[in-house]
Amino acid sequence: MLRRKLALTEDAARASRHLEEERDDLIAKYKRQCRMVERLNGELSETKLQLRDLKSQLTDAVDEKTRAAQQQKKIEELTTKINELDTIRSRQQKKISS
Repeated sequence: MLRRKLALTEDAARASRHLEEERDDLIAKYKRQCRMVERLNGELSETKLQLRDLKSQLTDAVDEKTRAAQQQKKIEELTTKINELDTIRSRQQKKISS
């Protein structure tokens, strides 16, 4: 009976140690996950800043593209006007010559 009590006590102590080890493992895992969450939150903040910067650059690029299109249209209009004026000048020179 004493051996049986001793065996039960040892089993209880083993179970208690096992539970303590399991608890310690879970605490360590929790701490690792907390550090990972902090790191990932930092990365998320950096990524949000980068995204904001990229959106700003995209807006600037769209504005530049619009301005370039307007300038191209103006260039085409001026080129057409130059051609018309060259034609008029040629006619006027012919009139003056004759």
